[in-house]
Amino acid sequence: MFHTVPAETILSMAAAVLLIILITAGALIFFKKKTKGDIMPAVIGAGTFIVFALILESILHNIVLAAAGKDTFMNMWFYAIYGGLAAGLFEETGRLLSMRFLMKKSLKKENAVMFGIGYGCTEMLLLIGINYVSYIVTAVMINTGAFEASLAGMDEALIQQTADQLSVLWTTPSYMFIVSLMERILALFLQVCLSYVVYRAVKERKPVLYGIAVLIHFLVDAGTVLLSKTVPLYAVETALAAVVVVFAVIIFRIYKFEKTETAQEAGETAPAQSEENSNE
Repeated sequence: MFHTVPAETILSMAAAVLLIILITAGALIFFKKKTKGDIMPAVIGAGTFIVFALILESILHNIVLAAAGKDTFMNMWFYAIYGGLAAGLFEETGRLLSMRFLMKKSLKKENAVMFGIGYGCTEMLLLIGINYVSYIVTAVMINTGAFEASLAGMDEALIQQTADQLSVLWTTPSYMFIVSLMERILALFLQVCLSYVVYRAVKERKPVLYGIAVLIHFLVDAGTVLLSKTVPLYAVETALAAVVVVFAVIIFRIYKFEKTETAQEAGETAPAQSEENSNE
């Protein structure tokens, strides 16, 4: 019923957890030092993900699931379109509200990056890190016989159901646990980019930029679901990576332009002030 979990699977999950911790700490330290951003926007970003993506969006999913039924959710097109739209609306609205009301005095591009890092890294920690830690503990218990012993006396059907749920540990190739982490790293870059787009929407009071963020989020999520049902995994990952890289390059160029623009404004102001002083 329960099979031995391969050692390489446990090691892959442990390596992924370690990488998540290092990426989170490294990204926060590096970008704080590089951009002179604040830590609080990263904390706000983390809280925004928890409230809007994990709590509020999950409540909507439960309501829709109860109303539409499980069979509707099994429809690929419904799942892709509904899931992508819900994620886009909830997550980008969460960003918008957090930046609008919680970052009034710290709304600058450096803090938009810190917000995105806090958001994306929290997503990695909660969706991958905690799950993998739980899987590692369970895998060790299964391999030592402690897990099966803890189920002694339980209904046979329930034990079989538990075994079916945990079969992912011995049926999934070990490298897939690293692939899942790579997806989250791509998602981290995407979250930082989307955070910058929404920051510009709030700063410049341009709702269209918020709409663009929602649309991009929707297209990435829905597209990933649809592709995963029609093409091999490596093709899905390649397409996702290509989209994120192109988007990141575009956002980086815009980010740098904003910096240059600000510097030019400061340069134009300085000579004017010098001329005023000389006239005095």
